[in-house]
Amino acid sequence: MALTAVGVIIGTAAVILLVSLGAGLQQNAAEQLGGIGDLTLIQVYPSFE
Repeated sequence: MALTAVGVIIGTAAVILLVSLGAGLQQNAAEQLGGIGDLTLIQVYPSFE
């Protein structure tokens, strides 16, 4: 019983850690990309006739 409880606690802590890490990395990436400026790229090609 005690071993099962320890496993559940470790598993829950691991899931919380990974979700928090993912959210932090996503926020960091969004801030860095936001600092670059507008990421809209428009390419114009001549017509092929």
